[in-house]
Amino acid sequence: MAERITAQKVYEYVREQIVSKALFPGNRIVEDELAEALHTSRTTVRNGIAILSYNGLVDVISNYGTFVTKPTLSDMEQAYAVRTVLEVEAMRLAPIAMQSATQIGVSPVPFLFAVTLGASMCFASPFSTPPNALVMPAGQYTFMDYVKVGLPLQIIMGIVMVLVLPLLFPF
Repeated sequence: MAERITAQKVYEYVREQIVSKALFPGNRIVEDELAEALHTSRTTVRNGIAILSYNGLVDVISNYGTFVTKPTLSDMEQAYAVRTVLEVEAMRLAPIAMQSATQIGVSPVPFLFAVTLGASMCFASPFSTPPNALVMPAGQYTFMDYVKVGLPLQIIMGIVMVLVLPLLFPF
C-alpha cells in the first residue's frame, strides 16, 4: 500500500527543497508538477502550499502562481537588528567578566579573551558577522548550511577555548 501524502508532507518536501537549495528565492512552484511528483492531488498540494505561505517560505500571488519567498530589505534589517543587540550584549559582558575575575583574585585577561572569542565565533548564523552575510548570496548558501557546518565548529571552538585559554593566559 502506498504512503498517503498529506499537506504536512507536501510542506516538509518543499521546505527541504528550499533548504537544500533545489529551489531558490523567486523560483516558481507549479502545483500540477508537484502533485505529479508526489503522487497526490492538487488539493493536497494547495493545502501544503498554504502551510508554506503561513510560515513565510512561499508567496502565493493570485492568478499568477506560487514562488519561493525572496528576503526583503525589512527581513535583512531585522536580522541585523538582532545582531546589533547581540554585539551590545557582548560588550556588556566584558565588565562583568573583569569584575568576576577581580573578585576571585585572578587575572581578568582569560575572562576577557573568552568574552571576545565567544562574541566573535557565531558560525551557525549567516547574520552573526558581516563576512558570513556577504558570502551567503554569492555562494547561494542557506541558513541550514550555516547550522550544519557552524554548529559543530562552534562546539569544537568551545572545547578548544576551555582547554587552551588557561594554558595561554594562566589565572
